Amino acid sequence: MIRASWAPTTAAVAKLVDTCVAEGTIAAGHDPADIIMLMSFLWRVANNDDGAAQGRRLIAAVFSGLQTAPQPT
Repeated sequence: MIRASWAPTTAAVAKLVDTCVAEGTIAAGHDPADIIMLMSFLWRVANNDDGAAQGRRLIAAVFSGLQTAPQPT
């Protein structure tokens, strides 16, 4: 099931990444699959007000990091 949904999900995130790069929200060069992995914490936050607040903080941290182009490995 995950294998079947991975390609469409990555393609959808790629479109979002392209839009964010075009509007200047994030830097170019980020891999959509990496962003999906970064965002996977959302499945782990508590399903309550504290979890929602934690999710907002974590999303802000992710987007702060995405404003810088990735470093070559």
